[in-house]
Order: sequence, then C-alpha cells, then structure tokens
Amino acid sequence: MVHWEEMRRGIGIVAAIAVLATGLLAWRMHARKTGRVDGPIVLISIDTLRADHLPVYGYTGVRTPAIDALAATSTVF
Repeated sequence: MVHWEEMRRGIGIVAAIAVLATGLLAWRMHARKTGRVDGPIVLISIDTLRADHLPVYGYTGVRTPAIDALAATSTVF
C-alpha cells in the first residue's frame, strides 16, 4: 500500500534540496563572473505564486515594489 503522505513529504524534501542546490550553483556562477563572494543568500519560495506573474520576470499586471526592490540589487534566476 502506498503511503501518500510519506511520499508527498519525500517529494517536498527532494524539491527543497533541488531548489537550494540550484541557488547555490547560481550564487557560485555569479561569484565567478563578478569576482565577488560577499553577501547573504536569500532564497524566496512562495508555493502559490507563479514566476510569470511577477514584474521582475516581465509581467505588467501587478505591482510588487518590495520584491522589485530586492530583485534590483540581487541575482535573479
């Protein structure tokens, strides 16, 4: 018998690790390109928000001044 709760929890953990690994890889690539290694790593994960509905990715239907201000001084991927 399949334990769906355990399976869903496992998938969530694997997804979180994949996102973290991707973020660390992007940070290292940015550090190599710019020669800078300073600054904290901030990972923002919003479960119910589509990336294609944010102005930082080109969407014009909403305003997100706080996210836009953070993105202006960050590496966005």
